[in-house]
Parts: sequence; structure tokens; C-alpha cells
Amino acid sequence: MATLIPRELVTADNYGPVVSVITWILLVSMILAVCTKVVLKLLASQTFNRDDAWLLLAMVVSTAQSTAASIQIANGVGRHRESLSPSKIDVFEKAGYSSNLLFIASLGISKISILFLLRQITPVTLHRRLVLALGAFITVWTVTSLFASAFQCHLPSPWKILSTQCSHQISFWTYYGTLNIITETALIVLPTYIIWNVHIERRQKIVVIGCFAMRLVVIGAIIAQLVQLNRLRRSGDVTFDSWPYHLCTQVVQNLSVITVCIPYIKNFLLGLESGMIQTGDFRMRKTSNKSTPNNGSLPHSNSRRHGPVEVSTGHDDTLTGSTSYEPNEADHSALGANNTATIESSAANANWDGESQSSEAKIIQKTTEWRVDYDAQRNMV
Repeated sequence: MATLIPRELVTADNYGPVVSVITWILLVSMILAVCTKVVLKLLASQTFNRDDAWLLLAMVVSTAQSTAASIQIANGVGRHRESLSPSKIDVFEKAGYSSNLLFIASLGISKISILFLLRQITPVTLHRRLVLALGAFITVWTVTSLFASAFQCHLPSPWKILSTQCSHQISFWTYYGTLNIITETALIVLPTYIIWNVHIERRQKIVVIGCFAMRLVVIGAIIAQLVQLNRLRRSGDVTFDSWPYHLCTQVVQNLSVITVCIPYIKNFLLGLESGMIQTGDFRMRKTSNKSTPNNGSLPHSNSRRHGPVEVSTGHDDTLTGSTSYEPNEADHSALGANNTATIESSAANANWDGESQSSEAKIIQKTTEWRVDYDAQRNMV
């Protein structure tokens, strides 16, 4: 007969099960969010972009980190150090060392993923340069933090995080958390700046910006993590007193990945209701009932004809639709039997698709102004 492993209970001397249960709940939620985002995009657009690849990588690294953290929790988190055997302390330190490195890598990768998303939805040169600059900063910060954490304790046993041979661990993680807050703030401000100038309704702007602003909950979790970290400065029993800090760490990591998925999932659902999102991306175009599809460029000269007004342009622009206008009876009576109408279009320059907020495949759109002039020809008596 099989022997059941007894379930570990929460007691006044063991808070490890609390951290363990919440860790696995957060992990499952994160995996579901990432898979939902990727599957929805594949079903809607049959595309797989760089932001998706980095997001999947973040999911894998986060899963590895949560696994290492679970091993550390099972070997001492939330329990008094004097109750732990030397073998458990050794596993605690090695698992903690691994989870620290994976935590740094996971946050860096998830931030890079959202930067690839931002770069994909804007064709504006200034926006892309800002995204590139922020990406370079995050990369340098992540690499240097990995190096500092890997060699924080003396060789040949850098995983001995409970020993006195490690240098300023709390100061390092305070520095890391502070820069984490700064980068998270930048990942909210930058999308807000990009989307605020998009030619869509204000309500829609607020919805999209709100999706990116959900990262505020990550900032709140980081602040809680830093508060718990600084309480460990006065701790005489790190294994027992550190359980709230480990709990906050798991919240920070998993929310950092989950909030990357929210902008796409939320706007996908909005697109199902309003028809604004096409091919599963942030290709948000406000359509008009008077617009019809056009698969080619319009003529390169102004048009004149009787009856309905034909829309044309004198520029080398390729438009996404054509517009027609049928004069009513009042127009005919005012203009006479023989009437013509000239419609002129105005565009900033011929390179609007690459340099302005106008790409059909992006969230940014072109604004075209039209002027309609009627020339009346009356029979002179």
C-alpha cells in the first residue's frame, strides 16, 4: 500500500507552506496569462514576433525561478535556523543563490519583451530611439546585477548566502529594487507618451494607457519587497524572518510577466466588440461607413467629372480607401446642370509611412485633410 507524504502545516514556527502555496498559485496564473496571450495572437493573426519569443523566455525563466524558490522554501524559509540540519541549510543556500540569479534574469527579459512590443506598434523615429535607449539601460542594469549577485559571496562557495563572507547583500538588493522601480515607471510613462498622440478617441486612449499602467501594481509589490528587505537588517534569524520577503519576491516576479500580457489581451477583447483590432495586433483603425477598400494607389492627378464626386490625390500616397460624395438635389439646383467638383488632398510629405504617425500596419495613423470646391457653370441668357 502506498504511503502518503504528510502535508506540511502552517504553525507559529513554520510559515513556509504559506509562501509555497502562493508561489504555485502565482506561477500557474503567470503561465496561463502567457499562453492565453500567445494563443490568441496566433489564432487571430498567425504571427509570432520577437516580443512573443521574449515573453515565452521570461515564462520559462520565471518557472525555473519559482521551482528553485520552492526548493528553498521546503528547506528552511519560514522556519527557525536552529531547527534546520546542516544539509537543509546547504540546500537552502544553493537554491536561494540560484533563485536570485533567475529572478534578475526573469525581470530583465520581461521588460525587454514589452519594449519589443512598443517598438512594433510605433513607426516614429523618436519613439523607437527612446525604446532603444531604455532597452540598452535595462540590458546593462540586468547584466551588471547578474554579475554582482553571482560573485557577492567569496569563492569557492559563492552560494553561501547565510555566511558572513558575503558583502552588503541587503544594500545590493536595495539598489536593485530602486532601479527596478525606476525602470517600471519608465515602462508606464513611455507607452503613455506614445499612445497619447494617436488619432483615436480619448476613451480608447485611456483604455490602452490603463493596460500599460497596470504595471503600477508591480511597483507596489517592489515597494513592499524593499520594506521587508530592510526589516532583515535587524533580524537575528534570517530563515524565519525572511518569509514575507520571499513572498513579495514571487509577487514581483510573476506580476512583472503577467502585466506584459494585459495590453494585448485587453485590446483583443475590445477589438472583438468594436472591430477596431485587425490581424490580432495593435492595428487600430477607425473606419467610416463611407469608406470602401482599395487595393491600389489612387490616380496621381486631380479628377473632375459630372455627377458623383470622385476622390483622387495629387501626391504619391497609397491610401487605404476611397471616398465618394453624391450631390443632392439642393446641390444640383444651386450649381446648375453642368457642375463639377474638385477634391484636393493635403499630406505632409511623401515619406509619411516611415517617419510620421501614419503606418497602416501600426497603431499610428495618417491624418489627411480634404477640401471640396464646387465650380458652377450656368447658362447665360
